[in-house]
Amino acid sequence: MNITALVLTAGKSSRMGKDKLSLPLESIPSNQNATPVMTIGGKVLSTVLHTEQIQQVITVTAPYSSSQWQQEIQDWIQQYPSKMQNVVCEQAHLGMSYSIRCGMKQVRLSSADAVLILLGDQPLITSTMLTELMTIYQHQPDVDFIACADHEGIKPPVIFPEHMWMYLEELEGDQGARKLLTNPYFYSNIVRYPDHFFWDADTPEAWLQIQQHLAQY
Repeated sequence: MNITALVLTAGKSSRMGKDKLSLPLESIPSNQNATPVMTIGGKVLSTVLHTEQIQQVITVTAPYSSSQWQQEIQDWIQQYPSKMQNVVCEQAHLGMSYSIRCGMKQVRLSSADAVLILLGDQPLITSTMLTELMTIYQHQPDVDFIACADHEGIKPPVIFPEHMWMYLEELEGDQGARKLLTNPYFYSNIVRYPDHFFWDADTPEAWLQIQQHLAQY
């Protein structure tokens, strides 16, 4: 089993009104000298990079990604030069599908037999969750995808084995991989988790909700 994580961080943060990935999570100190408090995006990267079963981490940014987030990406790469790299997607403004396609070009250059796709604005994702998904993949390598779900339905993180990559490379628009996740043709294994794992920091209210949750645990 050789899994590469693809972390999508090329969103415009339009609903937040400013770069959401660099917003601090006040209750979590960072071990980075350049970042005294862990950020939303940094929390996701920390989780992925500290999950042992993940061999490589590829982030996707956009030309318009904030200088602060670009610098944080470089700080992480300096800490994990053999495990992490970044790809700038020139077409990120056209939708999430283009970020996936851009990232998949780099995944193709790795020795991975599966890709784990995550969103950079879901800081409550845990290593335990990712490990559970990868354990399922280890025992079901022929499944078309392994995904998470809450009461609303299927959501990332999601693992796509190599035989599904051609479909990822054909995606268009801003739906991401949703077209594949909702296709009854594909054989999947869906793992349900409590809703809070999937909270994303799209708005100031959501950012506050995440911080309040973290302060309780």
